[in-house]
Amino acid sequence: MKLSALFLLLGLTSVALTPVRAQNSNSGAIPAQAVPAGSMASDSGQSSDTESTRRARERLKTDLSQQESACRRGFWVNSCLEKAREKFRLDLAELDRVERELESQRRQHRTQVAQERVRDKQQTLQDRTAASSPPLTDEEIERRIARAQQDRAEQAQERSLRQQQKQRAAEQRNQSREAAARERRERAERSPPAGSDARGSSPGPADAVPQTAR
Repeated sequence: MKLSALFLLLGLTSVALTPVRAQNSNSGAIPAQAVPAGSMASDSGQSSDTESTRRARERLKTDLSQQESACRRGFWVNSCLEKAREKFRLDLAELDRVERELESQRRQHRTQVAQERVRDKQQTLQDRTAASSPPLTDEEIERRIARAQQDRAEQAQERSLRQQQKQRAAEQRNQSREAAARERRERAERSPPAGSDARGSSPGPADAVPQTAR
């Protein structure tokens, strides 16, 4: 089978996605009222793709049947049938690949439409909020500026207090370590050296009893 049916399927996606591209090029975003029309165009394009795919599969099967019939009327039947069926498998695999590409593009299109719909709703809400909010007076602006400055000053004061607390805690830890070290040194100085009592109790050479001369 010729691959004209497969190339036809590739062109269907661009046709199905044309409304969205045209709207993007004209206005930069899809208006809220135009989203249902884009969705309908996507649905119609998807049904058209499905019908084209079904016809392409039927055409592949028909061509295979015709080639098998031609092979049985000629020589080298088995070799001819193997080539025909191998060609059918290759064309079918190509058709499956095209279907996957079309489905991927349809998913991207649906995602794009949904995202643009959300952006349109958010923009509409922002516009309504801006339109319903009264303009700020000079006094309100001054109050907001003063409140913001006060908040920043309080935050700076809190940071300074936390820093001072950390410094005091570090100083207390250092003082505790120094006191413990000083106490160990004093205890070591008060205790006598090991073995000093034993040397003091044993008689030395000066303490030996002198012998009388005979």
